[in-house]
Amino acid sequence: MDFGIIGAGLYAKHRVLPSIASSTRANVVSIQRRDQQALGELAKQFGVKHLTSSIDELLAQKLDAVWICSPNKLHHTQALQAIASKRHVLVEKPAALNQSQVAQISAAAKKAGVYVGVGFCCRYSPSVVAAKQAIASLGEIVHVSGILSINRRDAVSGPRYLPWMLEAEGEGTGVLFDLGCHALDLLYHLTGDDWAVEAAVKTDFNSEVSAEDIRITDSASILMKGRKSERTAAIFVSHRSARSSEFALVGTKGTMLLGFPFGKDSLQSLTLISEAQVQETKFFADCDVQRDFLEAFVDACGGKAKGFPTIDDSIIVQQWMDQVRKLYNDERR
Repeated sequence: MDFGIIGAGLYAKHRVLPSIASSTRANVVSIQRRDQQALGELAKQFGVKHLTSSIDELLAQKLDAVWICSPNKLHHTQALQAIASKRHVLVEKPAALNQSQVAQISAAAKKAGVYVGVGFCCRYSPSVVAAKQAIASLGEIVHVSGILSINRRDAVSGPRYLPWMLEAEGEGTGVLFDLGCHALDLLYHLTGDDWAVEAAVKTDFNSEVSAEDIRITDSASILMKGRKSERTAAIFVSHRSARSSEFALVGTKGTMLLGFPFGKDSLQSLTLISEAQVQETKFFADCDVQRDFLEAFVDACGGKAKGFPTIDDSIIVQQWMDQVRKLYNDERR
């Protein structure tokens, strides 16, 4: 499958382009980025012949699919533009800024007859794959506890914010649009859509950007309750605490604890389901997860893969995100 990459920044450099390079089923035909010097360096590093600052020029190439890696606020417009060109689309998470925008992308894709997937690559962590296969053995799920955290404010030991991440949350930044949507997608992927947001609280910090004082949401706690059952879920996501990636699923017949990779230095995959499965667990690199994710998208475009995160899945996740934002931005609470 021949890809064009829109918004070829650091994520494309460190995750997307290496995953395509490691696959025998995908190829990069064109990459788009406004920074011409950085674009040239990427093209040289990954052997890409066509490079451009224009999305129209990229879409004029012979492409099967477009991978959108731009800042969150651009996803909606760029996805619609790629869909209009009759290309399959893989848009990084979150697919857009609100449920209405995601629904527009979904409707456009159905009308054009193209496939749109969303970049929830954590579904392809070996621990999450194992959990999905074994979750029925837990019986009825009564509680889920999830933590995803990294320290973006620590310049020494943690990843730092990119400039576009320091825009107002209405532009799609803050921890909810970064780690939060991953956590909510995993909740949906593993346990279904029978959830409603019960409560949400956040903490902020101030950042001066272009002489403006911007409040950035850097931690959020989300309480979910079953719409048709008594089950509960507690999700914590943070940009200012030590790195953690852990989900616990409590059922009527058993409990499962799983970790999954997040970031270049997270090579662990530990799924506590049974003694035998723990022994079978192997270390892996992030690029392996990203490659598996990429190749599953290729299969999904051909109608051969089930369980790939679709734009319709993202409508549900974005609905929960909208509910969270409404709750923790409601000053009356």
